[in-house]
Amino acid sequence: KKKTLYTKGGSVTVSVKNRTVFPKSDQPGRKELEAAVKAAGYLDKVQSFDLLKLAEAYDNQRLPGELQEKLKPLARTDRQIRIFVNESAT
Repeated sequence: KKKTLYTKGGSVTVSVKNRTVFPKSDQPGRKELEAAVKAAGYLDKVQSFDLLKLAEAYDNQRLPGELQEKLKPLARTDRQIRIFVNESAT
């Protein structure tokens, strides 16, 4: 969801979306996450273990169904709110 408020001085945009997050390296479930990704053959194909890219692929269902199902119990939804302020060039 995205809403923009326009004023004489510019605009303010508020963006709210839910996104998937996976356990970070020091959180419970991280070892299971890495094991599932490695078992699916994906850990060998990447230079680094990027949780943001993994979550994006998960959200867009670009992962094989079997891996998607294994990651489901490890995924949680996080609400992300961003506020953008744009000033007029006057």
